[in-house]
Amino acid sequence: MRTSRSFIAIVCVLAGAAFTRADRQSAPPANSASALKSVVVPEGNGRPVLLDGLFSPGEWDDALKVPIHARVDLFLKVNSGHLFLGLKFDDAAGIITDLWMTSDDRTVYQMHSSGQLGEGVLYLPAADEIPGTLIGYTKDWDANEIKSDSKKKAEWQAAGRPVDGYRKVLFPSDGKEYQIVLSKFVSNRLKMRFLAGHPKELIIYPDKTDLKSTENWLELVLPGDRVIKRFVQQHFSFASDK
Repeated sequence: MRTSRSFIAIVCVLAGAAFTRADRQSAPPANSASALKSVVVPEGNGRPVLLDGLFSPGEWDDALKVPIHARVDLFLKVNSGHLFLGLKFDDAAGIITDLWMTSDDRTVYQMHSSGQLGEGVLYLPAADEIPGTLIGYTKDWDANEIKSDSKKKAEWQAAGRPVDGYRKVLFPSDGKEYQIVLSKFVSNRLKMRFLAGHPKELIIYPDKTDLKSTENWLELVLPGDRVIKRFVQQHFSFASDK
C-alpha cells in the first residue's frame, strides 16, 4: 500500500513546524560561501524545465549558476513570464526546503516543498509567532516533491539493503526545481532566502538572516520593468482598440 497523503501531510506539518522553531532560535547554518547581496537573473532561451528535481542535461544551461554553499548551487532564469529557480544539492540535504520571497519588503511568500507542497504568507514587520504553512495549497507556483512508496521501501529493506540507499536508488533527486509565475509579485526586484535540510543540520542562505526583516536577503534583479508594463496595460489599453 502506498503511503497515504494524510500521513505525508502530517510529516510535512511536523517538518515545517520544526523548521520554523529552529529559524526563530537562529540555528547556526552549515558552512556557506560568501553571501552575495544581489544577482541579475537572465532571460532564458525558452528551454523547458521538467520539475522532477533531476537537473537533466541542458535544462539549466541558459540559467545563472551561483555557488551559494559548499554543497548547494543556485540556478536562476526567466522564461515566458515565469521565474525558474533551482537548488541543486550534492547530497540529500535538500529533500525538505522552504523558500521565502518578497518584492516589496512587506508581503513574504513561503514556498514549502517536502512530501507535499505548501504555502504561507508572512507580513513584515513580523510578529513573534510566525504564521503556519497551508499544506496542499499553492498559488502561482509549483515545485517537485519528495517521492515515496511504502511497499517498495519494505521490499527494499526485506532484501537486506541499506535503508539510506532506498530513496537515492528508487527515487533519485538532485534537489529542488521551482517554477514561479512572475505576476505573483509587484516588482522586478525580488528578495529571497531559503532553508533546507533537517533541524539538526540546517542550511540557511543567506546566513545571518531571519524572518523578522529582509535585511541581508539575496536580491534578484529580473529582466525588464513589469510594474511599468502592467500600469500601461491597465490604464492605456484603449490605445490598442483604435
